[in-house]
Amino acid sequence: MDMTLFNLRKKKEAGWLAVGLHSGRVEAVRIERGADPDECHRVLRLDVADLRTGAGHDDEFGQVVRREGWGRFRCTTVLNPGEYQLLQTPVPDVAEAEVKQAVRWQMGDALEFPAESATFDVLNIPVPGSGGARGRSLWVAAAPNAAVQRVMNAFDAAGLDLQAIDLPELAHRNLAHLFAEPGRGVAMLHVGEDGALLTFTYEGELYGARRIDVTETQLRDADVERRAALVERIGLELQRSLDNFERLYTFVGITRLLLAPCALAVELADELRSFLYIPLDLADLAQVLDLSAVPALADPAQQGRYFVTLGAALRTGA
Repeated sequence: MDMTLFNLRKKKEAGWLAVGLHSGRVEAVRIERGADPDECHRVLRLDVADLRTGAGHDDEFGQVVRREGWGRFRCTTVLNPGEYQLLQTPVPDVAEAEVKQAVRWQMGDALEFPAESATFDVLNIPVPGSGGARGRSLWVAAAPNAAVQRVMNAFDAAGLDLQAIDLPELAHRNLAHLFAEPGRGVAMLHVGEDGALLTFTYEGELYGARRIDVTETQLRDADVERRAALVERIGLELQRSLDNFERLYTFVGITRLLLAPCALAVELADELRSFLYIPLDLADLAQVLDLSAVPALADPAQQGRYFVTLGAALRTGA
């Protein structure tokens, strides 16, 4: 299931082109989904272009769009950390049609921006019959209207058909689900240029998400003492998050932690294992995606660099 409030226009065609717009870089990924559950999804293209910041940025983005032919696809993009909040809350005791409005005011005090000038969406967190007495909960995504409008304006100016705006947590979930084992949940940690993100997924749904304020660049550039402190911060957050998740969701079995690809993955995995009571394994996207059309993605460092955009390209919602 995907959030739908950020859907912006009518359908154009099946499949998505995920476009990641960053300071100094734009990237696009298109994935062809397998025809049956046993067939790997195939990454059809990965396009990357450098952008100059400042004046003329939007026009330069449009030039890349026209050169690469992105305008013929329906597009999704992902908000950057700091542009939104994702929170959990109990389902309000109101009619289904009134849930979003109830949540808008219920969550107002928890937001870092005014609720009345924000865009909201909600996503159910399923609780199966074996989930015990735990009440129903929702994910609530909220973003300032100004942040959403900036994204829409940039894509409109570039001539792109932007139909949905996603969140990194949902892109992360899409990739984590590819590693799922029957009856088991997936805990996955990705350390990238925007920080570290830990997610818990089960049967294709996002059940937990935790951001850790440590970036790949910080780890790479740190001296020995500083790096040890950063790794310890990640390790302790993993411990707390795993313990908390297991208390909340007793019906989800987590038997290992997956470390998503990045340039530092092998060394970081060795450093983190001492903090964990479950095995830590490296996740290689080549195990779950057909990357033959984009040989550059055979490199785990490149998989990690474009991890969020790859996950966004797996969107299944309308």
